[in-house]
Amino acid sequence: MAFATTPSIAFTTGFTGQCALDDDVELRFGAAPDYWIDYRSGGTALELTSTDVDGAGANGIIFKIEDGNDKVDFTGHISVAGVVTGAALSITPGAVDNDLITSVGHGFHIAADTSAINAAGNGETKAIGALAFFGIPTWNSVGTTLTLTRAATVYIEGAPVDNTNVTATAKHALWVDGGSVRFDDTLAVVGAVTTAALTASGIIKTDDATDASNGTDGSLQTDGGLSVVKKAWVGTTLTVVGAATTAALTASGIMKTDDTTEATSGTDGSLQTDGGLSVVKDIWTGGRLITGLVTTLLDEGTPTVAAGNVFITHANATTITAFDDGVVGQEITIYCAADITITDGAALDLQGGTNYSMTTTDTLTLMQFTSGNWVETGRSVNGG
Repeated sequence: MAFATTPSIAFTTGFTGQCALDDDVELRFGAAPDYWIDYRSGGTALELTSTDVDGAGANGIIFKIEDGNDKVDFTGHISVAGVVTGAALSITPGAVDNDLITSVGHGFHIAADTSAINAAGNGETKAIGALAFFGIPTWNSVGTTLTLTRAATVYIEGAPVDNTNVTATAKHALWVDGGSVRFDDTLAVVGAVTTAALTASGIIKTDDATDASNGTDGSLQTDGGLSVVKKAWVGTTLTVVGAATTAALTASGIMKTDDTTEATSGTDGSLQTDGGLSVVKDIWTGGRLITGLVTTLLDEGTPTVAAGNVFITHANATTITAFDDGVVGQEITIYCAADITITDGAALDLQGGTNYSMTTTDTLTLMQFTSGNWVETGRSVNGG
């Protein structure tokens, strides 16, 4: 912009009154001039412009209000570096060449600062203290009916885009670097949530109704374990592919396994237990009922039968007068490996009330109906 060598109007210090300027007239400040105001004929804006104010090639302050308690009131649209139609306040950061500085907002910045917020010194309690506050917008359509697919008080279009000669290792649309984040109402997440730890004092809920058929398609997924301190309720099928470890498992319905593996030992069947199995009601088996342990009796007169149900006599064939460590309801079968005598008496109620002289390959079956007393329920004489 070209300037006349001398201003057309000069105001001296202490000037008061009014000055009316026509179109295409400049109002200058400073000898250079440093600032000037002009309105061009046919224009749409009053322009306030500056040159190199500090004389060192750096930008200066064009407009400043010294009294921090005064207010600046704009009743129209405010734009910074470009007008955006429909916005009361618009900022176009790319219109100004600025370096990107760590911890400085490239388009909008509120600096960390200390404010005197209780100047009166009174003991007060405020419901909310906020540096930035967004009130609830209420929109009325002055024309025909307006339908909004979605409405938001704050909308972030997306994460930064790294363009020419720029590479961003990680990009975020919203980054909270510290402090807790609070949501007093529903938090709806359409995409994935990635977090080192998520702690909620209330309920975490997903309305997705997808059935889980593997570890990657259910409504709630975890790449690690799932820790539940209290009860867990499953409204449909619970599928466990690996091992399930629990101190106690209680089911009010049916516990079912679809695995069809035949059991040939204590560690290969579809249902396995390292301890005993307690069943209050009937047991039905469509296959064989196998007693997996055949135990040789100790060489003594009252050998223990705590190890199982099927036993073989000891080769030394000591006469037996009782079987120790039995329980009511237990049935045992004795196979004779060497000739032996089983003595009828208070602990053994044998057929005919007489002793049973077993020979090799004979068997004897006993049932304990009352504590400490065995009653013969069957025998097979197979030996000589």
